[in-house]
Amino acid sequence: MPSSKSHHHEVPGFPLKSYQPLRFLYWLGFKTWILARVPFWLVRLAVFPRPHASKKWTLFNTLVAWIGREESELFARLGITEELSLEPGEDNFKIIAPSALAQYTGPLRHPKVQPAPIGITWFPTTKPVSGAADLVVLHLHGGAFVWGSGRAKQLRFLADTLLTEAGVTSIYAPQYRLSGYGGQNPFPAALQDSLTSYLYLLNTLNIAAENILISGDSAGGTLAISLIRYIEEYGPDLGIPRPLGAVFVSPWVEPGSALGPTALATFHSNVHWATDYMPFEMCAWAARVYTALVPVEHPYITALGNPFSSKVPMLLTMGDAEVLEVECTAWVKEMQAVAGNRVEAYYEDAAPHDTLLLGGDIGWAESAKDVARNIGAWVTKIRGGH
Repeated sequence: MPSSKSHHHEVPGFPLKSYQPLRFLYWLGFKTWILARVPFWLVRLAVFPRPHASKKWTLFNTLVAWIGREESELFARLGITEELSLEPGEDNFKIIAPSALAQYTGPLRHPKVQPAPIGITWFPTTKPVSGAADLVVLHLHGGAFVWGSGRAKQLRFLADTLLTEAGVTSIYAPQYRLSGYGGQNPFPAALQDSLTSYLYLLNTLNIAAENILISGDSAGGTLAISLIRYIEEYGPDLGIPRPLGAVFVSPWVEPGSALGPTALATFHSNVHWATDYMPFEMCAWAARVYTALVPVEHPYITALGNPFSSKVPMLLTMGDAEVLEVECTAWVKEMQAVAGNRVEAYYEDAAPHDTLLLGGDIGWAESAKDVARNIGAWVTKIRGGH
């Protein structure tokens, strides 16, 4: 991937088509364009060979991936970040306050971004965990830093899969602040909220660190990596203990690869571009708004090229047909080269991006269950089981 050292930029403003009525007209035209192409896609899939790993896919898998890529591109082109609510609704939801300001230091301290109250959703219970065999997951949801809430409407499939297949006792998912045009919650807002959530489990719910697994998918995986880095770098001085382990599901380890004059060509030359639903436009939008205040090569944003030492066991799981596989594999090798690190990788056969989150919608539910079972087996191993 190209270097991103020249990609720092000013706070990006909304594009013209983000405003009504242009937004609706653009949305209508793009939706019509998607629907008009579906019959041609079906003919293409029936007549011509499918590329690479997608030869193993069903027609449904392929069609859903193509439509999903177009839908995500539309969302990115309009540039409207999902609005979050602190109303509980029907979820198991609670508002939590930030910890003492002193806990947010180094990369988490910025004059324009302060820790703030956030919501947290739990699955399936709020009862404190005390048994040595219990496993609590702090899960940071995906969504390219611009979408997602950690609530049941987004995480129900992921939560149910981990609870039933990975031996998980309960899951806590923070509703971290999302980035957007006009300077909405850039880095380090989401990482501040990730730390707030971990400290809430430790200090308010009194869950022992050795019972906590930090996990994240996609952009949430990026946050999980950065949270582990923060705990290693600042935890000893701040009294923040290490968790049992960390799982990163299809993490975005090099956001800077979506920025710069050659980024689009590089993205489309990726060996897995034809077998994934991630559009370049989504990555570029997310990278621009998330890094509005700091250079994208910051080690707490870009994990690739910035390996670190950690005593926390780590597992990175990815689809071997997803765009991010190339970067993820490179990062795993970097981390494994650091003396003392315990980093493992799991490759999901022929899978696209982040099936643990979206497998129920895109036809990869059984494969996602395999991912969860592998996570459960890995947790048993790091706990000293067999």
